[in-house]
Amino acid sequence: MARSIIGVAGVTLVFCLGVAGVARAETVMQQCGQQYQAAKAGGTLNGMSWNQFRTECAARLKAQPASAPAPAPVTPAPAPAAAPAPVAPPPPPTTAANPLKPAAPAPAPTAAAAGAKPVSAGRTAATTRQRECGAEWRANKATLVAQTPGLTWPKYWSQCNKRLKAAGQ
Repeated sequence: MARSIIGVAGVTLVFCLGVAGVARAETVMQQCGQQYQAAKAGGTLNGMSWNQFRTECAARLKAQPASAPAPAPVTPAPAPAAAPAPVAPPPPPTTAANPLKPAAPAPAPTAAAAGAKPVSAGRTAATTRQRECGAEWRANKATLVAQTPGLTWPKYWSQCNKRLKAAGQ
């Protein structure tokens, strides 16, 4: 009987501590939300998103003892400088026979992971054909659609795939 009372008391204590932890977590979220809104209104976020601010704020608040008063909002660190804009790659070289057709298709994917199943030759050929047809479609789309009303990528892909397979690719 005494053991069961101690067991129940222990479970109750653990439950109460758990509920207090949840209440503390809600308080942390509320405090971080208030600090975020204040920083947002004051323009001191420096491009920091809510998730970044919340992570920093929660770590800062959890490091404080539970009885300590909430600190004033801290100005977040300045955001890193933006990366330069990416430069578009040059267009692929074309063949002499067809200036709109790319000279060589992109290489087929390979097994990246050491334990990955190797890609079959048929799948590699299909990927190569799809990339070649895609490049042709993008290069000639306006002309192709004007010549064949209602032509869409799936229809073109089917025709192109059959043509390339017949050519031995």
